[in-house]
Amino acid sequence: MSEALYSIVVPVYKSERSLRELYERIDKALEGVRGDYELILVEDGGGDSSWEVMQSLREQDKRVKIVRLTRNFGQHNALMCGFSFASGEYVVTIDDDLQNPPEEIPRLIEEIRRTGLDMVCGTPATRKQSRVRNAGSFAYRRLVSMMFKQDPVFQMSNFRIIRRAVIENLLHMRTPNPAVGLLILQITDKIGNITVEHLPRPHGRTTYTAGKLARHFLHGVLYHSTLPLKGVFFMGLLSMFIAFALGGYYLTLFFLGRITVPGWMTLVLLLLFFSGAVMFSLGIIGEYLLRIIQEVNQAPQYLIREKDV
Repeated sequence: MSEALYSIVVPVYKSERSLRELYERIDKALEGVRGDYELILVEDGGGDSSWEVMQSLREQDKRVKIVRLTRNFGQHNALMCGFSFASGEYVVTIDDDLQNPPEEIPRLIEEIRRTGLDMVCGTPATRKQSRVRNAGSFAYRRLVSMMFKQDPVFQMSNFRIIRRAVIENLLHMRTPNPAVGLLILQITDKIGNITVEHLPRPHGRTTYTAGKLARHFLHGVLYHSTLPLKGVFFMGLLSMFIAFALGGYYLTLFFLGRITVPGWMTLVLLLLFFSGAVMFSLGIIGEYLLRIIQEVNQAPQYLIREKDV
């Protein structure tokens, strides 16, 4: 049996100062791992000199594949682009900011081989980021657990290793706003965690603003779950239940002669009932619209300006 090939996919955004160190540390970390590797760098329209650094790395080592997108499509779209060029039996994803040490990659490889899982995520015991982002990450993980009925102990992470079969299925999902982790949860439930180190950023600051995080959250929820629509649906049912309950209460007061303002009870009941009915109807229509949008929306996940692979 031939030795395994590992594909390391890195979305690159404004990382001119960290790319060379990232390459050198990955190369050193995988020296003792059985099987060769390839490094796939996808420049996601950062506008700095990252592409020039990537070209230099490509000239130095042909195991480095480089792709440049036409504009900023987002981290997950860049990952999907990188997956399309990956040839490894196992695919590792890691960010370009060096907060996840490349030295942890052999541990991911060892874990997925030992357990036979389809995906293993490296989860930090403590994340070196702001309290606000930590709180947002916690809320998002809990929501994912609810959406996919996952064990809340499991935590998603951008630092992970994935089997080739999962990647091949993933590439058939052409949603224009992919959330890679959520798509993988639709493919397999054979997933696990190991605890890894998480370091402060050595260069610059995070480019994930509150607005970007909010958009990523909404894309993940709206494109991959009907949970919000179900919430609206049950709110409509609750409103209708309250309308009927209040109707009985006000009718009782009316017959007891304790309501003397003409038409007041009718207006209250109509308002409550139709508000509930509208929310109920929107929930039903939304269920259909979501599925129609998912089927007909053929916007490209990414567009390539140039590549050297």
